[in-house]
Amino acid sequence: MQYRGLPPLHFLPTFEAAGRLGSFTAAARELHVTPSAVSQQLKAIEESLGLALFVRRGRFIQLTAAGTAYLRDVQQLLADAAGASRRVQQQNRGRVLRLSTPDFVAYDFLLARLSRFRARFPGVELSLEVTPDVVDFATRDIDAAIRIADGSWPSLLCEPLGPACVTPVCAPLLARELRSLSQLKQHTLIELRSQAQRGWHAFMQRQKQPHPERVLRFDGYLEVLRAAEQGLGVAFGIFPFASEWVTSGRLAVPLELRLPFNGKIHFVYRKVDARDALLGEVSKWLREEYKTLPPLPPGRLQRRAARRP
Repeated sequence: MQYRGLPPLHFLPTFEAAGRLGSFTAAARELHVTPSAVSQQLKAIEESLGLALFVRRGRFIQLTAAGTAYLRDVQQLLADAAGASRRVQQQNRGRVLRLSTPDFVAYDFLLARLSRFRARFPGVELSLEVTPDVVDFATRDIDAAIRIADGSWPSLLCEPLGPACVTPVCAPLLARELRSLSQLKQHTLIELRSQAQRGWHAFMQRQKQPHPERVLRFDGYLEVLRAAEQGLGVAFGIFPFASEWVTSGRLAVPLELRLPFNGKIHFVYRKVDARDALLGEVSKWLREEYKTLPPLPPGRLQRRAARRP
């Protein structure tokens, strides 16, 4: 089989990085080469193809129409090659499933069910990458992710785990004095730093309440829940993930309010890996385990203080 007219294939990752990042310097930083090396490799691709892929304006670059179309094809080509490489490697060694997940999903959901995962998938080693970020499948060595975020991802298969709701949560002692939305303004409100635009300010505006005066922000959701547990303020609880925090008495639900969760709770992986039977089985297992999480009962929920004789 002959492959005439192909550009230097080992330069294609350079083109993909430069096209995705929109910068030779950023591509060089990601690939650990010099910007001049990036420029030379892209020039070699353009000369081989006989057309311009970028418009260069000083330090800034922009994909041409041909470059934009070529970038989509190259990204698909590289994804297919990476998928084929993973499959052939997995067939010849013990399977490792690299899963990216937020901190509280890892600790409150997955690790509590690790023994059941091993029983269901005895030949699979689960490797968790715990991060609050929405990781980029194009640049990270992961097989799948559990994402709790808004948005759609055209190159990924997104399989929902199940419904969720949110409601304010706080320490049990604080919950005794908090009985209405209007009282929230008097307290420190805790949220994720990454969700500041859609957090308490947006919530209070939708509920026609005054904007909060004191907001405490953290990078990880576990930090948010722990700060609420320590009595530092009021946070949003995502249920059923946070149900154990309430049933154990670590947190209380001071209001009867229940709102549907606007974000998406999905198990996601590359479309090119749709033929991977393990990912389909793991998705099914996650949905089954999600159903075992206890739902949040209605009404105000707080641990009762022990009665003194």
